[in-house]
Amino acid sequence: MADRSEVLASAAYAALKPNGRRVLRLIEDEIERGTASVSLDAIEHRLGCSRATARFALKEIVLCGFVSVSVGMRRVNTFALADGWRALDAVEAKRLVGLSKLPMPLQPAAPKPAPRSVKPKPAPQPVEPPRTEQRRVTVTLAKLSFMDDGR
Repeated sequence: MADRSEVLASAAYAALKPNGRRVLRLIEDEIERGTASVSLDAIEHRLGCSRATARFALKEIVLCGFVSVSVGMRRVNTFALADGWRALDAVEAKRLVGLSKLPMPLQPAAPKPAPRSVKPKPAPQPVEPPRTEQRRVTVTLAKLSFMDDGR
């Protein structure tokens, strides 16, 4: 990245919101230390802001071309300074900062599966009326030796 004074004088930096400036400074400090990996939780913790605020600020600086992000392991992003901010004028920079607050576009809905053919239910079988004239047979079991009632 260029000298810090060039960045501060740019139209893209002027369009950034305060949280975007703070996140950019944090990332620059980490890169100066030799560590380009920062998690969203670390940004949130160090700046004392909410997760949503840190996410929107990060999105601002990426859209304005200050940094490029590659996703690392375990939810840690790896940042590299970029020069995309040089090509932006004030109007375009404000438009890009405004885009950072827009929600993500909706994903197209999955196509509905084709309706399955339904087999018709079989017709109910006629129920026979009970037989009333049939004689009932009483079944008795033989007495078992261990069930002696003492007679």
